[in-house]
Amino acid sequence: MFAFFHARATLLFVAVLLICTLSSHAAIIPAHGLSLSNRHITTSGTSLAKRDTVSSSKWTYYEAGKGACGGTNNDNDWIVAVDAKRFDSGGWCGKTIQLSYNGKSAKAQVVDRCEGCTDGGLDLTPGLFSYFASEDEGVIYGSWST
Repeated sequence: MFAFFHARATLLFVAVLLICTLSSHAAIIPAHGLSLSNRHITTSGTSLAKRDTVSSSKWTYYEAGKGACGGTNNDNDWIVAVDAKRFDSGGWCGKTIQLSYNGKSAKAQVVDRCEGCTDGGLDLTPGLFSYFASEDEGVIYGSWST
């Protein structure tokens, strides 16, 4: 009789151990149709792009014209050129970004590549730059997000 209870206790211990092990891995197993990737969250077939935010971004301005995305713009358009490294990673042409500086915010479209911009830096058209600050400042530091 003792052997029966001992075998049952051992079986119960193994079952509890197995349940604990599986439940500790459950946090990394997607549930309810939710899957995670490095850049996107997909739930039930809907893809939501991860928001990138760049703080203390160096902003300068440039003379608009034919951009790296193929279109032609003028200095009054609210467009930007993103740093070359970011632009070259792909998917930036036509993307709308939100810019914030000194209590002001605006939306602008990415249409160009900025060769001289630092990582996360932007070149704004004079029209957009002057919305945030005087062109006399030449360089300002703001934040932006996708």
